[in-house]
Amino acid sequence: MFLGKKIAKVVTTGILMWTILFSSLPAKAQGILETASLAGSSSVFVRRSRSKARKTSAVKRRRAPAKRTRKQRRVSRGKIVRQSRRVAKRNRKRRTTPKVTVEQFKEIDVKRISKKELSKILAGLAEYHLEKEEIQKAALAYEGALEGNPNNGDAKLGLSEVYTTLGDIALEADNFGKALKDYTRAIELDPKNASAFAGRGTVFSETDQNDKAKADFEMAKSLDNSLTNVFAQLAIIYYQEDNIEKANENMAVATADADDNAENQYFLGLIKYKLGRYQEAVSAFRKSISIDDENDDAHYFLGAALKALNEDDPNALKEFKRAVEIDPKASLAWFEVGVGLYNSEKYAEAVAAYQKSILTNRNHNEELRDRYYEAHANAAEAYRQLVDTSAGESERKKYLDLAISKYRVAVGRIKDDPDLYSNFGFVQGQRDQWSGAIDNFKKAAALKPDEISYANLGWVYYQAAQYDLKYNYKDRAKLKLQESRNALIKAVSQSPDMAAAQLNLGIIQNYLKEYNDAENTLERAVKLQKNWLPAMTALGVAYLNQDKNKDAIDQFEKVLKKDSDNPQVMYYLAVAEFKSGNLKEAVKIHKKVQKKNARLANRLNSIFSGARKPEVELS
Repeated sequence: MFLGKKIAKVVTTGILMWTILFSSLPAKAQGILETASLAGSSSVFVRRSRSKARKTSAVKRRRAPAKRTRKQRRVSRGKIVRQSRRVAKRNRKRRTTPKVTVEQFKEIDVKRISKKELSKILAGLAEYHLEKEEIQKAALAYEGALEGNPNNGDAKLGLSEVYTTLGDIALEADNFGKALKDYTRAIELDPKNASAFAGRGTVFSETDQNDKAKADFEMAKSLDNSLTNVFAQLAIIYYQEDNIEKANENMAVATADADDNAENQYFLGLIKYKLGRYQEAVSAFRKSISIDDENDDAHYFLGAALKALNEDDPNALKEFKRAVEIDPKASLAWFEVGVGLYNSEKYAEAVAAYQKSILTNRNHNEELRDRYYEAHANAAEAYRQLVDTSAGESERKKYLDLAISKYRVAVGRIKDDPDLYSNFGFVQGQRDQWSGAIDNFKKAAALKPDEISYANLGWVYYQAAQYDLKYNYKDRAKLKLQESRNALIKAVSQSPDMAAAQLNLGIIQNYLKEYNDAENTLERAVKLQKNWLPAMTALGVAYLNQDKNKDAIDQFEKVLKKDSDNPQVMYYLAVAEFKSGNLKEAVKIHKKVQKKNARLANRLNSIFSGARKPEVELS
């Protein structure tokens, strides 16, 4: 019995060195397990996703006002002016004063007529000049008419049109100050001058006074609903205010007919995107781009709409790349390029894109600050993925260190993401930074105290204990193993069907010499996932520790039927046969082990030759 117990102690430590996970997972746990071999040992680390973590787009969370390019503003402004002039000419029918030509005026003896009569004649002369687009002459004539009769209604209406035209000229010349004065004077002369309200609203819009612009555009619309470009400008303002319903109503009117305004189509796309009508958004963005290919935001949101329709659409990434071609400082677009490249598993290119996003991000608002730190987090994830494709140990360490540096920046602001802390801790563990790793897994568990968080907290304590044992800090290791057990007990109490946590708990219980508990735990793990080799091996060790040698042999033989070349399991089987008195069979297995692993063979030699005093080691 003494010999059996001594041998069992040797075997207990061996299970912690096993590094291969073979079988698939149970249906309810699929996609959340992977083997992690760190610090010379192995256990099961739990991820929340079956595939490699996808980095999601941030475009739906974009809060910044939509970009309006100078070129498209100018085009839209010109369309408003031209449409307003057509409306103004049509409204001349409101005036009944007959035209007076220059020749007719010369024949009139102005000294013999009353001021009121002269006022009417000058108003007629002004109409003549206005029809010929001789604006200054028309202005002088109208001013003269009002000087003779301040109540000359037609002169007021006509002079209002003149000042509207002067405002239009100033507006198109970017002379917003003069345009504002002219439009305001036009409105004073004619409070029903829809064209003047449209023009002044445009001045306010161009100078980012959206409340005043909205009021003037609404007035223009109420006075003359044929000013469809005013509807478009209102739609833009309502969109910027996040009043999508009103934005949609107004843009529907503006684009009811065939509309060749790139800005209108761009904002139509934005509105449809916000409404979740992605196919309509795609159509609008594409039309906008066909008119003007130089709006990087149109490409940016086209990519977003394409992704909304199909997460894996390769054309989305092309649009994001086109956006940064147009504006290499487009930080948010670079972020999306990084997302697309990451999800295409082009991790090195993704890192480069995230770096561009970081370097071009000026942190001028909360949204940009959020993306800045998210870009660090995503770059860290990309570096983590690159570790698996590293050419050698030196490159692997480089990527791990770069990932750690990015994670460290990310968690400086992102404090509510348990997966971020878990992944940070996992990478720290791969660089033997176990104290920091434990802290991060504890933070993850505090944020999301579920079975996965506790399973991983148990995992990290276990791995840290292995590191301590490597340097013979046995007392520190034992404390960590106890913490590991406590966390794993929480995991299985929340989810008894979580095979990964059951396996890890059973391994820890074996290590802490809680052999009967280990047996019960590992039997549950084996029931949850049949033919799961790590659990079967650990269960065999639990049996062996309790001198249930026949059961142990049965487990090890089942494992070797599926993994016949595994020297570690051969070693366990040889010890079990030796304890059962089957020395011949033990020696036969020893010969196989000797061909595959000299260290394990020497350990068996020690057991066989010094049967009453086998060496016990914690490894």
